[in-house]
Amino acid sequence: FIAIDRKGRIVSWNPQAERIFGWRCEQAVGHYLIELIIPESHRDAHAKGVLRCLAKGEGGIENDRIEVIGCRKDGSEFPVELTIYQPAYYRSEHAEDANGDDDIALHAFARDITERKRNDELLRESESLKHSLIDHLPIYVLRKDLDGRFLYVNQAFSELLEVPIHQILGKTDHDFFPKELADKYRADDRHVVELGDVLDCIEENRTRDDVYYFEVRKVPIFGAAGEIVATQAIFWDVSAREKARTALARERDLLRTLMDRIPDFVYVKDSQGKFVTANNALMAFFGLESTEDFQGKGNYDFSPPKLAAQHVADDQRVLQTGE
Repeated sequence: FIAIDRKGRIVSWNPQAERIFGWRCEQAVGHYLIELIIPESHRDAHAKGVLRCLAKGEGGIENDRIEVIGCRKDGSEFPVELTIYQPAYYRSEHAEDANGDDDIALHAFARDITERKRNDELLRESESLKHSLIDHLPIYVLRKDLDGRFLYVNQAFSELLEVPIHQILGKTDHDFFPKELADKYRADDRHVVELGDVLDCIEENRTRDDVYYFEVRKVPIFGAAGEIVATQAIFWDVSAREKARTALARERDLLRTLMDRIPDFVYVKDSQGKFVTANNALMAFFGLESTEDFQGKGNYDFSPPKLAAQHVADDQRVLQTGE
């Protein structure tokens, strides 16, 4: 806290001012505020504002928080938040009615904001890094408000829609997708908001030429009070994986059909000699109804000991020689 008279000289200087600027009270009192706490290169502009405020009660700095470059006793500079206002009694009496030049004309509150500025810079760097990473990830990222309006989308999502980011923000799914699909997305968002839960799913999107699959994860975004304020979704293209899985399932079904239609006995064992699966012909031979009755069992469960021992020896020879 600092108080200055009608000429801009310091008349009050509290211990916090001593700590911030390095001048003791007896050293500061009587000096012009601008000359004591503002670097020489910045003084002219600030001096004009203070003088206007002293003379007319205006100047663009009164009752407003302004950021200035401050100067310590040792000459080091640092960011300062400064608030200046006129006491009520001074405004009522005004300069010409005051008792003397040393009457308090302005009060000033100064705050060292070095740490805050450093944190702001770190936050900006962090935000910049985050957006840079998100915009270059091969996944789609978006955030919506509770009305379904886009608050944020990354570059990948913009390219997917073939629409610039600034033309997406503020709009909804119904502006870009067929009604049926947009309604589904809206229902998914409501599900996340109402339950406060995560939604994971595989979405299938069909076009005239192909089918695309996306793995989707939607989560609620919570505000400071713990309430849900938005939803966020990330999704990525898993078409190749899902198509390969479908093709594999189709091949597996085809192989199973072929195995079950041939009259020869077919089976698969693991490295311990336990049955994994067998075809219908072999299960019928042993009087079994399903592969579950077969799985995990070995030759000794179905064959006489001497024959089972031979089968086990044959299996081991194949496993050890690869022939």
